[in-house]
Amino acid sequence: MRDKESSKEKILSTALKLFLSKPYSKVSVDEIARKSGFSKGAVFHYFKSKLEIAENVLQILVAKIVALPLKRIIYSDKSFREKIYDIIGLALNFSLKHDLKTIVFLAGLYYELKACGREFFLGMAYDSLQQVVYEFFKENNVSNPKVKALIFTAILDGLSVQCMIASEVFRNNDFVLKIKEEIYNFVRC
Repeated sequence: MRDKESSKEKILSTALKLFLSKPYSKVSVDEIARKSGFSKGAVFHYFKSKLEIAENVLQILVAKIVALPLKRIIYSDKSFREKIYDIIGLALNFSLKHDLKTIVFLAGLYYELKACGREFFLGMAYDSLQQVVYEFFKENNVSNPKVKALIFTAILDGLSVQCMIASEVFRNNDFVLKIKEEIYNFVRC
């Protein structure tokens, strides 16, 4: 059983790297197989399609790269302000590290899922993160926590895109500190 899991993990790890390096449509199952050291048949033994591979990659991306660090911040002993600052920092650092590749992957995957009538999958992943932020805000007595959680995540999405487009602006620590303070003030008002 462990061999099966490690084989799947290797395929998914390889697929993640490929999806973050070029558009979804430009990644083939042949390439995923070749770069992961498996035959195409072996890849299809574990996954029914490239779309299923991408859905699994998205789950990993959301769980390990976004949700886990987000929860670590939220459940830390830091103050509410520090947590907000750290969450903003998490989003900006991810964007600086991955530039537009993640957006391209998500957009390509969304359109592929939509064409198959499965776009709800991406929405479910996003909703689960929204719920974490909502509960965090509610526990910290933020007014209108549901609305502010939606706006806060939208702000982070927008900042991430801006960060990818104009990364040099977001490498200025003083400027980023001002952004964090303004967002914190919005959440607390």
